[in-house]
Amino acid sequence: FLMNTDKHLLHLIFLDLVNDLHLLMFDLYANYFCYKLFSYLNQCDRIHFLSLIKDYIAVYATHHIATYPIQCIIENINDIPEQEIITTTLNKLLAINNASDIMSIATNSYGTHVFEKIMLRFNAKLLQPLLMFFTNNITVLGTHPHGLCVIKKLVQVVYNNKHAMLVVYNELKCQLQQHASMLSQNPF
Repeated sequence: FLMNTDKHLLHLIFLDLVNDLHLLMFDLYANYFCYKLFSYLNQCDRIHFLSLIKDYIAVYATHHIATYPIQCIIENINDIPEQEIITTTLNKLLAINNASDIMSIATNSYGTHVFEKIMLRFNAKLLQPLLMFFTNNITVLGTHPHGLCVIKKLVQVVYNNKHAMLVVYNELKCQLQQHASMLSQNPF
């Protein structure tokens, strides 16, 4: 129905849900509607939607239900202003609490998928602070069963974009060389 709904009506539906959007992301059934609605909204409403949920990204990413709509929303983000909302939020998380929220997401069985999707979809330049954090924590993440998934995706993304992110690429090479023995002996 959303695909065939008039854009103005979609806007009105979104406005009606604004106050409950955060709770709907956790609902067993409504979460599907949230990410489908996001994909049909106009650019202005998409930005508004992201600005409403951005502060809860760490909670969504690690929750057994809310992780799915946030992953689908990330897969539907297709322009720089939308990506900047998410990356700015993640960069703020990097700056506070010794980045414990970022580490919690990266080592969570659901959260790792969120970061994988972000790394595959987002502009490489916007991701550099996050990728540098992962690089500098390669021993913690690389020896964790879920963190390893983030590191594997990190290596892929940095290698495929090495010219655009030369600093991260060089640091990753350095960290891998420095910790090669320990990492190769770890079960993960």
